[in-house]
Amino acid sequence: MAERHDIDITISNTGEVHLEVKGIKGSRCLDITKDIEDELGIVINREKKSEFYEQVNDTDINITNTK
Repeated sequence: MAERHDIDITISNTGEVHLEVKGIKGSRCLDITKDIEDELGIVINREKKSEFYEQVNDTDINITNTK
C-alpha cells in the first residue's frame, strides 16, 4: 500500500518559502522535497521534526514453507 504524505507550502509577503512534509518518517522527506528545493533556490534553514529521527522499516520479508 502506498504511503500517504502531504506537503504544505507557505509563501510569505517577502517571498520566503516554507515547506512542511507531513506523514513521512525518516529522511525520505528530503527526497520528496528535493526537486521543489532545487527549483526554488538555496535552502537557508532546515528544521527536522521528530519524525525525521524515527526508524523506517522498508524491509519486505517473504517466508516460504519448503515442507
